[in-house]
Amino acid sequence: MAAIFAGGCSHSTDNVSFKGVWNVQKTNGISGDTTEAVVTVAVSGPRFRISTRDEEGETVECYDGTTLHRLVTPVLLESRDASAAPATPTREAKANIQVESKRFWKRSFSGNGMAGGQVADRDTLLFQSREKMLDGEMTMQAWVDAPTKVVLKKIFTIYSSQIEQAVSKTSEECREIQFGPVGDSDVAPPA
Repeated sequence: MAAIFAGGCSHSTDNVSFKGVWNVQKTNGISGDTTEAVVTVAVSGPRFRISTRDEEGETVECYDGTTLHRLVTPVLLESRDASAAPATPTREAKANIQVESKRFWKRSFSGNGMAGGQVADRDTLLFQSREKMLDGEMTMQAWVDAPTKVVLKKIFTIYSSQIEQAVSKTSEECREIQFGPVGDSDVAPPA
């Protein structure tokens, strides 16, 4: 696996606008627990709205270029008081670089990708990396949309040589994506 994964930004995706849906699955190899989420994303240049829905509820994060807006709506449990106050949105001033880690669709890769097949009906390049650790290794596979450089699928695995098994595996896969102009209402902060 020759390509090296870097967590930094990919400037080629800075002006890309799209709407898409990703399935995210996280598996703890030790306990066997698996969590799943559906992540809906709308991106218009530096602005974005990410809605993550899982078994615990929904989290909406929206960056308007200067402020990160966030609203967490937990699943109402039957034992919980139905008259409890509704979720309140938060707002925090953030520079563009401070929200870069939330842009999971943006990553930089060195080396040459190989043909990766199709993800969400898009032709991709596959980048792979492996990093040895003292007690195991980390591997990353990323399928990148060839024309836009948006990461459509990613699998990250941590393997422990001490217990001879994967201790963590996270997969993010785009199931649908539409490139093109995104309306202001699609990236609007949560109410």
